[in-house]
Amino acid sequence: MKADYYRYLTEFAQDGNFDHVVQEALQAYDEASKIAEEGLPEGHPVRLGIALNFSVFHFEALSDPAKACELARAAIETPESAISALPEEQARDSESMLKLLQDNLSLWTGNVGEDEEADDEDTDN
Repeated sequence: MKADYYRYLTEFAQDGNFDHVVQEALQAYDEASKIAEEGLPEGHPVRLGIALNFSVFHFEALSDPAKACELARAAIETPESAISALPEEQARDSESMLKLLQDNLSLWTGNVGEDEEADDEDTDN
């Protein structure tokens, strides 16, 4: 939650305070991610929720769609077996998180997905 609050603050931070708020958010998301990876199963909805929110932070606050997509893709690659091993309610919540991650990834890549990066490389030459 701490990281999310800092993410919200980035929307209102003034120039002099923006960098500080961003650093606090990054530190909090990194800490939350580490705790979730060490203490929660791979498909746990809280773990996926942190990935979702961290990816949104990169996209919206840092204007870094590449990192946002990287985080979303990594979370989406959660094996189905990890989710099916969870209690039913958690599995449903995890599926909802995965859907939100996929929706964001589709939106951020213009509904093209992986092929967009290849197309961008082709047009740069």
